[in-house]
Amino acid sequence: DQHQQVLLNGSLCTDNNGTDALQYVWTFYDDAYQTIHGKMVEYTFHNAGTFHITLTVTDEDGNSGQNSMIVFVNDTTPPEGLINIPSSGEAGIEIFFSAYGSYDNIDGPDIIVSWDFDMEDFYPDSFGMNATHTYTDIGVYKVGVLLKDANNNTILLIRNIVIVDTIPPT
Repeated sequence: DQHQQVLLNGSLCTDNNGTDALQYVWTFYDDAYQTIHGKMVEYTFHNAGTFHITLTVTDEDGNSGQNSMIVFVNDTTPPEGLINIPSSGEAGIEIFFSAYGSYDNIDGPDIIVSWDFDMEDFYPDSFGMNATHTYTDIGVYKVGVLLKDANNNTILLIRNIVIVDTIPPT
């Protein structure tokens, strides 16, 4: 998984001349080319994806051999939420809500957005980057927006909205 250390272990590599000191060099690409020296090394992958890792082992005589492996790193990063929820609105007037600009580290803007306009049970009232809702009663409501990516990583953002009555008595 992302943000967890993995152990790269070259201790099973041998040389036909058992007295030679061996040099171990691990190479792979993770945002930049990585070169790590050592028989056993730890590395933390901060990105999800498939990583092709090569171990080159060289003896004192300059002879070298290579082995490769593939490491699969799972995406565990929830989407980033950029939401526009007004702090207040009027009873009986439609209010616009937006999660436009929210994105996922792997899927970009291709995320599922669910809206709950009263947060009593987080039963979604609407889906999509943009939503509208009309409150009929005055009060303070908690608005929740749940963002979910293709790997089921989620983040729940909650904001308050104050609904006021601006209609004068007749």
